[in-house]
Amino acid sequence: MNFKQQPIYADNLFVLGVLLLWLKINFDFNLSSIYDSMAMWSLIGYLIPIIFGFFIWPNIMSRNNRMLEIIVGIVASVVFIYFYKQLTTASSMSSVFAATAFGGSEFINKLIFSLLIPTLETVFFFIIIPAWVVWKFMGTELMRMELLSWQGALTMVFGAAAFTLFHATAKGLTNNTDLMATFIFGALSVGLIIYFKTAISALIAHGILNGYSTGALDFILKGNMLMIAGGVILAVYLVKENRFKVPFIG
Repeated sequence: MNFKQQPIYADNLFVLGVLLLWLKINFDFNLSSIYDSMAMWSLIGYLIPIIFGFFIWPNIMSRNNRMLEIIVGIVASVVFIYFYKQLTTASSMSSVFAATAFGGSEFINKLIFSLLIPTLETVFFFIIIPAWVVWKFMGTELMRMELLSWQGALTMVFGAAAFTLFHATAKGLTNNTDLMATFIFGALSVGLIIYFKTAISALIAHGILNGYSTGALDFILKGNMLMIAGGVILAVYLVKENRFKVPFIG
């Protein structure tokens, strides 16, 4: 097979699927079946364009603008959280997360919804689906698309609509305010990917938003900031020196 692009993220998608299968077996959770299928379809949808040379996928992180992309992801999440708090005083998003706890374990629930779920949703709704739609119906690639164009606007709307529909049906999100916020966040995420041609900003923004919604960030905010900063610096060093591989990043 003549690979136009190396399938460097295939192992990560496979591991995500296996983890979700384990959650489904051990916690008997209905949503895990949906997410497990999502992981497998993401793997298939990711590999086929690479094998047949249909189009090029965005990388997770660029080589030259890593710090900028990380900062933009953090800022985007903070701005969106502030925007969401102005829309409503009570977060029904939090109630949705609470109602879908894995096995009643608060720790596992926060871990899964802050790390695994936002990663999978970002890949599936903001990369895999938009890239296929762009290639099939617009005759171009997500990597070649300009943010300030009608193609870019339509892609943002489509990705956001798919993301919102999923939350309305699979997660039972019915509040109009939260549905509107979900749509705006979806459009923002697709826009970040189109602009940077990478996914790290959208991944970070999604992870922080879910961490805020589940209360997972409370632990970090209450912890020893010096120890946390030291851990982050150590992790960045290990990844940079190729001594440790972070899924989808390292």
